[in-house]
Amino acid sequence: MNNLLPYPWQMSHWDMLMQQLAQHRMPHALLVAGEEGCGKRHFVDVLIRKLLCSSSQEFACGECKSCLLFQAGTHPGYMDVGLEEKSRLIKIDQIRSVVEFISKTVQIGDIKIAVIEPAEQMNANAANALLKCLEEPSGNSLIILLSHAPNRLLPTIRSRCHTIAMVKPEIHQADQWLSAFLPESQVRQQVLQLANGNPLLAMEYADREIISLYQGIVGQLADLQEGKGAAVKMAESVEKSVNGDIPLWLALQQKILWKMITESLGAEQPDPQLQIFEKQYAKQGFQKKAFKMLEEIQQAIYEVQGPSNPNMQLLIETLLIRWRALLLGS
Repeated sequence: MNNLLPYPWQMSHWDMLMQQLAQHRMPHALLVAGEEGCGKRHFVDVLIRKLLCSSSQEFACGECKSCLLFQAGTHPGYMDVGLEEKSRLIKIDQIRSVVEFISKTVQIGDIKIAVIEPAEQMNANAANALLKCLEEPSGNSLIILLSHAPNRLLPTIRSRCHTIAMVKPEIHQADQWLSAFLPESQVRQQVLQLANGNPLLAMEYADREIISLYQGIVGQLADLQEGKGAAVKMAESVEKSVNGDIPLWLALQQKILWKMITESLGAEQPDPQLQIFEKQYAKQGFQKKAFKMLEEIQQAIYEVQGPSNPNMQLLIETLLIRWRALLLGS
């Protein structure tokens, strides 16, 4: 994996930005949006290296003083803002530090770059502080917002950014790229399916053995369908099984439920692991109830990732009870 080059499926975005750069039309603010695991962070890092590099070639040289400083994490013209430890929000003090950084004189090269990720996690005060900065852009600066969910950003912030909608590769292209890291075809297909075709997320899933976790969740749901397990008792073990990563647990549940819906509508090849649930698909009102539950899972994801502080145990218990009702047809 070459850190100085974009991924093959990103080259059209790269060529567009390089044309703008050649015409001295690089925007003051860039919003790079896309699904988790499509490679948008890598694209941004390649762009930052290029803009900070003192050479004039298409990609960063990796050898000049600016490149070496960036690699060491000490480049004075670069700043990265993200979630602080044990916080689910980017706060106003962090954005104020970005504004202060942008206003300073360039020390090396001719540009200052600040990255905010995940941008949708800014609280209201932080978002308003950023908006004011975008309304009065500083010369020789670039603010890059990285987001999985750009619709959660203020419309006024989005309108002041040049947006790159980062797409994932075609499935054959993702499979080919991933084959260099995961030679076993069956594993690649499984993790790519779970990762919705996003190759970097698929590779992370393979490293974290998410296939086993997925199978474990299917097993739990099968127990609920057979009336073997109590939802409250199951909920106690969920956080431990995912090491506290409740958004991952919710995402996999969402994936399972969406597969059930598409299979029940005949829009997807059946997943052998979900055959045990096929008897539910023909029951009256299954699709309507499943779509309603899909909305509830999405709402739970927003609650877990947003500014609220939900009771995780209660949230998990509630969803498992809803699963039991769906699978028992009650």
